[in-house]
Amino acid sequence: MKNLKYTLLLLAVLVMGLAGCADNSDFRDIRNEALTSLTRGGFIQFEDVNQRLLLGGADPNTAVFRANIEDPNNNATSFVVNIATSTDTIQYTEITSFPSELVIEGAQIRTLLGRDLRLGESIQFFNTVTIESGETFTPEPLDISTDANGVTTVNGGNSRFELFQAGNTGLRQAMSFSLLVYCPELIAEQYAGTYVVTGIRSRAHFDTDQIITAVAGPGEDQVTLQGLLPARAGWTGTMDLILTFEDDGRVRFDQTGGFVAGSFGDVTFTQSSLRQLTFQCLNFRTEFRGVMRVSAGSFGFGSTFIEKQ
Repeated sequence: MKNLKYTLLLLAVLVMGLAGCADNSDFRDIRNEALTSLTRGGFIQFEDVNQRLLLGGADPNTAVFRANIEDPNNNATSFVVNIATSTDTIQYTEITSFPSELVIEGAQIRTLLGRDLRLGESIQFFNTVTIESGETFTPEPLDISTDANGVTTVNGGNSRFELFQAGNTGLRQAMSFSLLVYCPELIAEQYAGTYVVTGIRSRAHFDTDQIITAVAGPGEDQVTLQGLLPARAGWTGTMDLILTFEDDGRVRFDQTGGFVAGSFGDVTFTQSSLRQLTFQCLNFRTEFRGVMRVSAGSFGFGSTFIEKQ
């Protein structure tokens, strides 16, 4: 059964009523009125809840992304797909029948942006849906708040924020998303060789001057970084990281061996939940991001970037 997606219809009279001040006791009434004035709004989602948002190929400027989309509320008349930049939104295409196939071409993005696409970048999309009544809905969530002076306001868009939460595994919304421009393939055994550290972000967890040796295995889609040295003075030992490559350009790692942080004891390197990437077609550039932990606490997150010599 398709889930119904509910969005908010804010009446003009409600907005006018919020123009003045109200004491804190008004917040509950205003909030309840807003949240109970719900209507079935406009919402488009990908048919596949596991849809991978990737634009990949030997040349990203000629790559093509394809995905099936649907209108779960059966009331959409138009779905406008927009590229979002730091300063503007640029219409890419409009779809007027559902279900449909969404096709995004690197060549058209290149034309609209006026530049080549770069491997590793994310192309942002911020889209709108118009329904049969003529109302338009965006990914901007509704926000109801009251300040210290007791003034309650309704801000933002006309959609409930739950629809756009990353942890909502029951749907795959297509209202706002980004396409990652990535390399066409990953061959783990070709990662064997020597690497240098080319950069860090936030904190240096590993010695930035070391030469890192990578060997294929132990698994088919894995490579092991051997003998990593710590960046912190007083720490001893070496650490191996087994990198496992996914087929969408992501990498995850598992620690073997480890550092000893003096009197703090053994160190565990825990992977970040954020996406970590590897680009074979860009000199095997790889990121591994995580936090160093001991029993007494952590030393904070940091990213290390390496490239093949």
